[in-house]
Amino acid sequence: MVLFAAVFNIGNLLLRPSVASLISQRAETGQDVAMGLENSFMSLGRVFGPLWAGTAYDINMTRPFWSGAIMQGLALLASFRYLKIPQSAPLPESGAIAAE
Repeated sequence: MVLFAAVFNIGNLLLRPSVASLISQRAETGQDVAMGLENSFMSLGRVFGPLWAGTAYDINMTRPFWSGAIMQGLALLASFRYLKIPQSAPLPESGAIAAE
């Protein structure tokens, strides 16, 4: 159990800076607003996640695990939709570089 928890936590530790960087790069209104919203939602997850998991565990022992798996699956689908790879600009020809 400790090994799996360590792997999960290491993944989360590596993911957080990447998510913060992506949010700040893709922000359309302002980076301060985007980063504030990101921190707000992270805090909400830290509060409501254990509350939900405890309540779901009281109902059925496997319910928090299944609900977590469903939420992660939905997040994966959302990431496929919203994190499309931007089309890169075509590379300049070698003659164009020499002309500059």
